[in-house]
This record gives sequence, structure tokens and C-alpha cells, in this order.
Amino acid sequence: MLASLYIKNFTLIEETKFEPGSGLNIITGETGAGKTIMLDALGLTLGHRADPKSVGKNGKAIIEAEYNIDALGLESFFEEHNLDFEKLLRIRREITAEGKSRAFVNDTPTTLSVLSQLGGYLIEIHTQNSTYDFKSSASKLGIVDDYGQNEEQLNNYQKAFSFLKETRRKLDQLEQQKSSLSKEQDYTDFLLQELIELNPDVLSDKDIEEKIDTLGNAEEISNIAGQSAFSLDGNEQSILSKISEIKAELRNFTSMNASLKEALERLDSNLIELRDISDLLQKTADETEANPEELSRLNERFTQIQSLFRKHNIKSIEALVQVKDELEEKSFNSQNIDRLIQEAQSEMLHAKEDCIKMATTLHTAREKAAEKLSHLVQIELKRLEIKDAIFSIELDFDADNLNSNGGDIAQFMFSANAGRAAGSIEKSASGGELSRVFFCIKSILAHKVQLPTLIFDEADTGVSGEVAQRMGILMEEIGEKHQVIAITHLPQVASKGVHHYHVSKFSTADSSSSRIKEQTEAQRIQILAEMMQGRNPDAAAQEAAKNLLHST
Repeated sequence: MLASLYIKNFTLIEETKFEPGSGLNIITGETGAGKTIMLDALGLTLGHRADPKSVGKNGKAIIEAEYNIDALGLESFFEEHNLDFEKLLRIRREITAEGKSRAFVNDTPTTLSVLSQLGGYLIEIHTQNSTYDFKSSASKLGIVDDYGQNEEQLNNYQKAFSFLKETRRKLDQLEQQKSSLSKEQDYTDFLLQELIELNPDVLSDKDIEEKIDTLGNAEEISNIAGQSAFSLDGNEQSILSKISEIKAELRNFTSMNASLKEALERLDSNLIELRDISDLLQKTADETEANPEELSRLNERFTQIQSLFRKHNIKSIEALVQVKDELEEKSFNSQNIDRLIQEAQSEMLHAKEDCIKMATTLHTAREKAAEKLSHLVQIELKRLEIKDAIFSIELDFDADNLNSNGGDIAQFMFSANAGRAAGSIEKSASGGELSRVFFCIKSILAHKVQLPTLIFDEADTGVSGEVAQRMGILMEEIGEKHQVIAITHLPQVASKGVHHYHVSKFSTADSSSSRIKEQTEAQRIQILAEMMQGRNPDAAAQEAAKNLLHST
């Protein structure tokens, strides 16, 4: 619900604030007073593009709107677009005369694209030339689903349709893969065979260079390791023997001196470590021996690995193993692609059967809703003085051409004249008749779904008398559950408002400005009388206006 609209320095408006209430809000004013300017300003908060020429002469234009959005369930939208969610939404636009424009949502800068998407949840503006949501089949189906409250059936179908699209995508990929694999099969098999013969192994091949170095210098390594082990623990003059002698001498004095005791303990630790080192050196000396055949094999394998590194543009044995796995998978897929395609075709067939089943269930629910809605709209049209009105909703179901909205193509059929067959509403209805159909539908839907704020900009143009009275009643009925803002020249409509605002223009020798103000009851009576009779209405017009305002 629109809580307030603040406008500053925008065309004729120097500064004004509009604070509509719940229910039906009426806006009146003479032609050219500035009513359309207010709608243009509001449109900027809905993502419309700004015209630098609309900026007034006192600096930049500022338009700020506040919306109560607690009941709209928009938390996910705000999360998706990284915007702070607040129950009182603030949208601000700033436009300079140089053409620079900025947009903010709850003080966070945003784009016009995001603002436009958000605006779709907040406001519907309908003018004399509005197409009234009847242009596409999807919008007509939306009306039927809203009336029939088919949300569950539609969600179930859309999940099934989404899965069907996924199975089609998977099948397309496999068929493309088959074409690609058949062209590359020979080369893939050649590359794979090279790797199968080499059989790269991370554990054994990762340290192959070290193994080559060891075998290439086996005699030197064995000699140095043996000599080092002998020096550590090979005779009575070895390092370990000397340390043992030192320990024996120190042990007699450790009770007399704490430092000597610590020194002895540290010698014990070092002695253990040196014995382990000696054992390791001796083991290395014993196990390292020349093996020309193994050295030749490792050198050949190393050369092969380096060649494959270059061929596959990689640098590690782990990457080579991964290449082998990928080639094996590719070869497997190539050999089994027909089976995989067959499985995907079967999966898609089952998905399509489920989708058709869900679409049929949705179609059945839509048919019931369409029949009831058609009947109600036809009744309301007769109350709006289209006494010979025929209105029906036709649904053409095509299971072979499913889309995200199901298998239905919707047509609104209409005739306003007796003896004339109903045709598509786009071709059969005049602008005034379209507006009446729209009012009927919105008044019926108002009892079924949560509607955004509805703004009617002289959408009642071209009607009068009983029709105008009934349209006012329809707006009033919609306003019982939703916020409605109606700009009107009809006293029958204006009298139905819960709140009445009047736009006035004030002119001086060198400037003009507009502002909007809520009217008292006495002011409303005066305005209604002027709408009926013109300026300076007489007492009879005043009384008629009073009766109109207080009529039920």
C-alpha cells in the first residue's frame, strides 16, 4: 500500500506530499492542474525513466515514496537483490537538469531494472488507453488462476515442466556428445592406450627422479652411509662410545650438582637419537646397491612421463592420472553413448507423461474457474449497462505444446450487442467496454487475491449516469480489501471515496505551481457540486452533491 508520495521541484510541483489512506482514494482537479504530473512522479519510483526537462527551476527533483509491504511477501526479492528489507519500504529518485538520475531502495543505491521489477509488485496503473491485462494469453490465464486459486496445481505443474526441460537438456547434451565423440574416438583411444601402457601411479611415480638419482649414485651413497654409521657406532673410538664414557663419569656427580644432572639427561636423549641415525645410515648402506637394469627402466619411464606432460600440457603426475581418468570416462561414454541416450529418452518420456498429467489437472481446475468467472463478469457487465453482454473465457488445451503456464491458450470472448456472436475481446470491445470488463474482473478478484495498489487514471472516461454510479461502486468494493487511487471527473465516482484529494494550480505573473490537499466534507460537497454544474453551483447542485456523498 502506498503510504506517502513526496514530490519536490518536479515540473509544476514545487513541493507537496500525498498521503493516501486505505480503501478508495479519490483525486480530482481541473484539467492541467497537475494530476498527471503526480502520476509521472509516482512512475519514477516504479522504475520509469526520467526526463531532465521535468526538473523544476530550483535545483534537482526529488521524489520519495513509502509503501507498507508487510503483507506482500517480498523478503526473497530483497534478499536476491541484496537490499535491506523493511516493512515500510522507502524508494527515492533524484534527477538533475543535466540528466543524471539516482535511485535508492531503503537508502541503498539500485538500478532502474531492479526498481522496475519491484514496482510491479507495488502498483498497477490503468489509464484510458490501458490494455487491461488482456493482451497475452499468459495474463488471461493469470486472471483465471487467481480467481480459481490454482496456485498449488500451477506450482506442481511448473515443477514437472522444469524437470521435463532438464531431461530435454540432458538428452540434447548426450546427442551432441555422441556426434563429437564419434569424430574424436580414434584419437581418444590412442591417447588412452598410451596412458594405459604407462599406467601412471602417484605413489610410485611421484618420486621417480629421486629414485633415479639414488640408483645413479648407488656406490657413493652406500659408501658414505656406511662410513658415517661406522664413525657413529662402529668401534670403541666411535662417537657413541665416547658419549657413553662421558655419561659414566657424570653419573657419579649428578647428586651434587643440578646442572650436571640436566646434562646427563640431555646426553641420554641425544644418545637415543644418534643410535637411530646410525641404524638408518647402516640400513641405507646395506640396501643401496647398483642396479643398471632398474636404472634403465626408470630413466625410460621418466622420459615417457615428461613426454606425456608436454603432450597434455600438465606438470604433475596427479594431473596425468586425472587425464587418464577423463579419457577412460570419455571412451566409456563413447562406447555406451547409445545406451545413455536411450535411458535419457526414456526419462524424458516419463517426465513428459507426468507433465501432461499435471497440465491436464491444471486445465480441469481452470475450466471450472473460467466458467464461474465468466458468469460473474457477465452479470456485472449487465449492471454496467451492457445489457446484452456476452462474456466467456475459452481455453484451448494442447498437450503437444506445453510451456511454463501449462497447455492452455486462453481467449476472452465478448459481444456487447444482441444477435452478434462473441469474438476475441481485443477485436470486439471498444475502449470503454474494455474498461468495464476490467473493472468487473478486478472487483471479483479483490475477494480472492492480494492485489497491489490500483491506480485508475480517468479510466472511467466516456461513461455517465448509472454506469458511472456502478463503476464507482465497483471501485468502492475493490477498496474494501485493497488500496485504490482513482483520478476522476465523474461525481458519481468521486462521491464513493473514503478519502478525497484535490489538485490545484496557482499561477503568478512568471510561474505556476500545483499542490494536492485532502478535502473536508464541506469541501467535498462543493467540489462534487462543481463537477455536476460547473463553477458557482447553485443551492440545488449543492444539495444534490450532499445527497450523492451520503448515498449508499
